[in-house]
Amino acid sequence: MGGISTGMAIGAALAALVGGGAGWMARGLVVDHIETPRVIEQQVEICTLTTEAVAAKATRDEQLRQFQIAERATQTFIEQSQLAADDAQAARDLLEMEIKENEQRRRGQAGEGRLDCGLDAADLELLGVRTEQGGALSSGGRARARPD
Repeated sequence: MGGISTGMAIGAALAALVGGGAGWMARGLVVDHIETPRVIEQQVEICTLTTEAVAAKATRDEQLRQFQIAERATQTFIEQSQLAADDAQAARDLLEMEIKENEQRRRGQAGEGRLDCGLDAADLELLGVRTEQGGALSSGGRARARPD
C-alpha cells in the first residue's frame, strides 16, 4: 500500500504541476487575448470620447467668438449708418433752410425793386460775367462770358 500511495502522491503532484501549468497557461491566454484587448478598447473609447468632447467645446467656443465678432461688426455698421443718415438729414435740413432764406431775401429784394435777377455782382463775377458799375450787365441785360 505504501508504494501505491507514494505513486499516487507522485502522480497527483505531477498532475497538479501539469494541470496547474496548463491552468496558468490558459489564464495567460485569456488575459492576453481577451481581457487585455478589452481594456485597451475601453481606454481607446474613453480617449475618443474625451477628444470628441474637447473638439466639440473648441468648435462651440470658436462659433461663439465668430458670432460675437459678427454681432459687434453689425452693431458698428448700424451705428455708422445711423450717423450717416443723421448727417445726410442735417445737410438736407440746412439746404432747405438756405433755400427758404434765399427765397425770402429774393422776395424782399424784388419787392424793393432792387434786383431783376437772383444773382448779385459776386455771383456774376464768380460765373465770369462782366458787370458795369452799379451791378448792371454790360451787354444790356444779357450775360456774356468775360474773355480771358
